[in-house]
This record gives sequence, C-alpha cells and structure tokens, in this order.
Amino acid sequence: MKTMKKLSIALVLLAAAFASGCVNLEVGHKIDSGKVAQIIPGETTKDDVKSDKLFGAPMHTVAGADGEIWVYRYMSGGGVVQELTVGFTDDTVSCFYSQ
Repeated sequence: MKTMKKLSIALVLLAAAFASGCVNLEVGHKIDSGKVAQIIPGETTKDDVKSDKLFGAPMHTVAGADGEIWVYRYMSGGGVVQELTVGFTDDTVSCFYSQ
C-alpha cells in the first residue's frame, strides 16, 4: 500500500511539473512569411526549400504517385500555431499553402 501511495504522489508531481512547463513548450521552427513569399511555383526546387536560407528539413513528408508533400509546423505552448504545406511535382514546387 505504501508503494502505491508513493507512486501516486510521484505521478502527481510529475504531471504538475510537465503541465507547468507546457506554456514554454515549442515544437518546430517559426515560419517566416518573408521566406514563404520567396516560394515560386514552377521555379523553386526541393533543394531551395530544404536549404538553411528557407526552411530546412520538413517536419513531415508524404510521397504519392503524382509528387510529394512537405509539411512544416510551428507550435508554442502560448497558443501560436503556424503551418506551411509545400507540394512538389518532380523536383519543383507545384503549390503551397501557409497559415
């Protein structure tokens, strides 16, 4: 019984520590709208998008028969959410969406 009580207390303390840290939690990298404006469908390549000048490695990739989609996402514990989705046909951007 004492072991169960100690485990319960430890779990409550761990949950409290985690919850208090959520406000400062950040996932991904902020998406700069100036860099998004540099994407030109039919001209910008995968290497351009993946370069350190623009966005680096994507958070997720999805490959399909007609091309590939890269997803970039930024989220902070303060409620900020940004997403950039870039579609490629062969090696060139075919479309993109940013929010």
